[in-house]
Amino acid sequence: MDAELFKKAKEIFLEARTISESSREKFIDDHCSKNQELKQQVLALLANDTDETILSRDKKFLDKAIIDPLGLNKVKAEAKPSALSKVLFSSRGRSGLAFLLLALIIAIIGYVAAQKTRQYLIEIRGNETQTILKSNVEALNFWIKEYQQSTQMAISDREIIIDIQKLLTDRNNSSLQMQIDSLLSPYLGSRASEYIITDLSGEIIASPHNRFIGTRINSRFGKEVYAVAGGNAQFILPFYPDTNQSANQTTPLVWMQIPVKNKLGDVIATFGIGREADEDFTRILRTARNGNTAETYAINTQGAFISESRYEDDLRKNGRLPADTNVSSILNLHARDAHVVSETGIPTLTELAVQVVACSQTKSEVQSGVIKEPTIDYRGVEVIGAWRWLPEYGFGVISQVDAAEALAPARYLYIVIIVSVILLLIAASFSFYNAIELQKVKGTLHSVAEVGQYQLSRIIQAGGMGTVYYAHHKLLKRPTAIKVVRIDKSDDNLTERFEREVKLASQLTHPNTIEIYDYGFTGESQAYYAMEYLNGLNLAEVVKASGNVPPGRVIHIIKQICGSLQEAHTLGLVHRDIKPQNIMLVNKIGLPDFVKVLDFGLAKPFVQESDMEETRAITGTPVYIAPERLKRPGLAEPSSDIYSVGALMYYLLSSMPIFSFSSDLDMLYRILNDAPDPLPAEVPEQLARLTMFCLEKEPDQRPSSIEEVKLFLENLADEFPWTDAEAQLWWKKFGQ
Repeated sequence: MDAELFKKAKEIFLEARTISESSREKFIDDHCSKNQELKQQVLALLANDTDETILSRDKKFLDKAIIDPLGLNKVKAEAKPSALSKVLFSSRGRSGLAFLLLALIIAIIGYVAAQKTRQYLIEIRGNETQTILKSNVEALNFWIKEYQQSTQMAISDREIIIDIQKLLTDRNNSSLQMQIDSLLSPYLGSRASEYIITDLSGEIIASPHNRFIGTRINSRFGKEVYAVAGGNAQFILPFYPDTNQSANQTTPLVWMQIPVKNKLGDVIATFGIGREADEDFTRILRTARNGNTAETYAINTQGAFISESRYEDDLRKNGRLPADTNVSSILNLHARDAHVVSETGIPTLTELAVQVVACSQTKSEVQSGVIKEPTIDYRGVEVIGAWRWLPEYGFGVISQVDAAEALAPARYLYIVIIVSVILLLIAASFSFYNAIELQKVKGTLHSVAEVGQYQLSRIIQAGGMGTVYYAHHKLLKRPTAIKVVRIDKSDDNLTERFEREVKLASQLTHPNTIEIYDYGFTGESQAYYAMEYLNGLNLAEVVKASGNVPPGRVIHIIKQICGSLQEAHTLGLVHRDIKPQNIMLVNKIGLPDFVKVLDFGLAKPFVQESDMEETRAITGTPVYIAPERLKRPGLAEPSSDIYSVGALMYYLLSSMPIFSFSSDLDMLYRILNDAPDPLPAEVPEQLARLTMFCLEKEPDQRPSSIEEVKLFLENLADEFPWTDAEAQLWWKKFGQ
């Protein structure tokens, strides 16, 4: 399309955008005179008439408001979206949806990963427990065999056997009794608390305790002794030797009973040695462990403990064992689940104990196993355990470890996943909350319709520093940008600060500084100021559209910024937030690439009038903030604006900020300590030196004033010119 046709299309477009939708189609038909190419170009311009900043060209809005005479309500020309869709499809709402989706993905993937990890750990811990059980059983077998051999050695002396033969015929001979005691003493040692010698009928003929001599062994002990009389050694499970359990006999004993044979090999009596069950027997079962909570214990066919529990202190505290510390858990504690009670009112055996008891009652070939899924033990704690029935001894052994310890890595993974999901949900909630609050602000101002002398049409931009609206002066009909900020009017300091900042900014009259028209308050929590409305692009949009800015154009732009700042510095003001988004490039008729410096709302006197505004908060955009202001946030000196101008030049020449960083801490460190990377090689050396000169870390090493920067640029302008024709060509290609 030729330039003349484009110019005609633009004229029709500019006029068409100001009239209502209902009249627009007829207007276009009338002015295009059946020229379809011209009409299509006008419609394309209208379809793409969008903008996201307050200082860009007017944005097509489908919900153009009509303010009623009373100014109480706004009636939409077209149906507006629901409140929910506005929230969900706003920028913050979309962020919230993204956080929710990410939380869902992490929750699903994390749950699957945690379950797989848990199953893997269960398999590993189950195998470890089986290994520990096997080690302890082997140690127990070795100990029992050693026990049998030491017992056999005690009566290997022929003199003892002769004395036993004599005692069988002369049972009341106390001297023989004493002599046997003396001969056995070296073999018994400190570990043995008892020994007995019986005849083949089970009558005790020798013992260190006279009260037992002449008595018959009880029913608990008898069948094993009778088996010994048949010629077989017997390991006897822990028992209390004296049912009265006097003070010196409260310790349960394990027993090894062997046959006594004469010279001919005939069994003439039985001999046995007892050892304390809570010492040797229990100690052997604690040979190997696989964790801080692991234990191995033995139970009999009724599920009663025949070795000590390592948790006796805890069991005494919760009443499962008597408080008396002299009472052992052996035979006084059963492997029962206190949380599950049978029909008889007695707690049922734990699952591990059930497996052991079941083996004792059947002749199953399976005499060992592992329960890998957590099951409740006798303490009421979930465990992973292995069991083994020892038919040769008539008891079972159980090794277990608390599931909380065994599966701890999976639990930590669950925690990480849950925390991550919660944080994402919080982020989503925060995004939705902000979206809802923004919609409330929009709704409030749509319903108000007027702010001071200005009629509001629509929201142009909303951000952390406030919300900007497109408006017209009621009398002058002049397009105006209204910036509304939240402020607590009950706080006199905040109100005074707002008024002072606006008044300071309104003193600036340089043509490259945006003009402030008016200010006021809309209610208890909102203040506003009115400023000129501009059609153009900010420098961030310029770089986004065409990449690195040519050196001549950079010189042209920065010179104008320096002019604006020169006036501000002369009046004692520092901008404090020079950045690409706050510099607008306007394509004025006859003045292409005309610069407007925005947002003097952060401006601050560098000669303090009072201590009212003293603060430690950092104001401005960190990557463009001078290092000294990071150290002293309240500082406001012209040299900090010079640094920001240098950072802006660096960005325009390279289309990259002066530093890249991975975190806020990394950013602050680099600003304070690192030098920027060299500019691209195509940047003129003089311009690159000026840029780096402005970016010196120490203020006194930068140009002494913004005028010096401007003078340097003016000297470079002749060597690197930027013409109106070049500017117009750029705007035609990338701009309006």
